[in-house]
Amino acid sequence: MKSSIFDAATSISQSSSLTNLTNVFQERIEEFGFGSFAYLNTRYNVDKSKDLPVLATYSDQWLDEYLQQGYISKDPVIKFSPSALVPFKWHDITHPSDTVMQAANQYNHGHGLTIPIHGPFGELAIVSASGSTSSSEVDKLVYDCLPDIQFLAFYLHQRAKALANENKDIKIHLSPRENEVLAWTAQGKSSWEIGQILGLAERTINQYIHSCFRKLEVHNKHHCVAKALINGLITL
Repeated sequence: MKSSIFDAATSISQSSSLTNLTNVFQERIEEFGFGSFAYLNTRYNVDKSKDLPVLATYSDQWLDEYLQQGYISKDPVIKFSPSALVPFKWHDITHPSDTVMQAANQYNHGHGLTIPIHGPFGELAIVSASGSTSSSEVDKLVYDCLPDIQFLAFYLHQRAKALANENKDIKIHLSPRENEVLAWTAQGKSSWEIGQILGLAERTINQYIHSCFRKLEVHNKHHCVAKALINGLITL
């Protein structure tokens, strides 16, 4: 490996916040030829109350649609990752007609690479890089950089876990109703739909959502959901 890769690993390990970590890893992803990345640390068949650090540099428009449409429960990459032991290219495990991938293509996020990281007690972290315009381009990028990007993905995972644990000391308190509204938002429900579920007016739901914005110091729904997941306030 080149010395610059070890320099990048050091920068990742020394990241002072999740925002800083996101920026550092994004710079490296761009050097590899990818446009954006996403990191999800989840668990399967074990305690669902654990924190789920989420980092992403995908476009706001795609993140909004992904959340609103509830794609996380349909995403073939998410579904395939628990059984994958080695990195995989999305076009090797998906079909062109897949609804999620067709939607992702509209935002230049339909082709990419995922590195699954399995830990003890069923822990699963997923590091994905996208932004390529075709499967052949992904093939070339993977051929050129897979060992390096896989190496750095492990550093990203370890640092994200450490920073998420530090965030536990930052107390953010949501009311039971705010927590409930945000949990439904994370499942892709609109304010109107949540109002129907909870028997509340849409305007009231929006008030709860904006209260969550204020407490979590964010300005849109997908950032609000991501920060709530990072701090263990809600689970998927």
